[in-house]
Amino acid sequence: MFTVIIPTMWRGEQLSQMLKPVHDHPLVGEILLINNQRDQTPDWYANGDWNKINQYAPESNIGVNPAWNIGVENARFDKILLLSDDVLFTTSLLDYMHPLITEEVGCFGPYVVNTPAKGPYTIEPCLRIRGQYGCCLFIHKSNYKPIPKEFLIYYGDNYIHMACNNSKKPCYFIMNANISTPVMATSSLSVFKKQAETEHKTWKRIYKDQWTTEP
Repeated sequence: MFTVIIPTMWRGEQLSQMLKPVHDHPLVGEILLINNQRDQTPDWYANGDWNKINQYAPESNIGVNPAWNIGVENARFDKILLLSDDVLFTTSLLDYMHPLITEEVGCFGPYVVNTPAKGPYTIEPCLRIRGQYGCCLFIHKSNYKPIPKEFLIYYGDNYIHMACNNSKKPCYFIMNANISTPVMATSSLSVFKKQAETEHKTWKRIYKDQWTTEP
């Protein structure tokens, strides 16, 4: 069974379309929704019947990476999906990924987004992540290393991938994932620009170019 972890500030319209099919999928055991802007909680969610959802609603926005950390720490199931709130995908991807997520392998993320699939799902080795790898990221709970507190919004997928590789856990691209997203509907907001600059400098200072994103 999956634990699906979704941090949200309710900026992505896609969540209203995606949450129900993910919630109802038989391989999804629970959804941990981190409500990072609870005063913006929409009626469609507040009035919905979500028996698989456990919500964590901090007083203020804690950031996506701390939300991932909290979600994985409290997950009841070992197969984890870290899902952005601005993503649409076909839930058959859950069926494909379920047997692949084990303690022996690292993380999985899409090779590309907003590109029509050219065939069935496959996986290919991922030595350096690219693009929106972290928008739909699968990992076994035992292989998740908490993201350091210096990174609130950015570099979470970089860190997860780096930690898996440093632990000799091979990581993979999901090919033909058929994921659509407007790309960082929340984290690209101008209010986070200064935070982005700070985290970029911090990553460069601590990790140099280790396991960074492909150009």
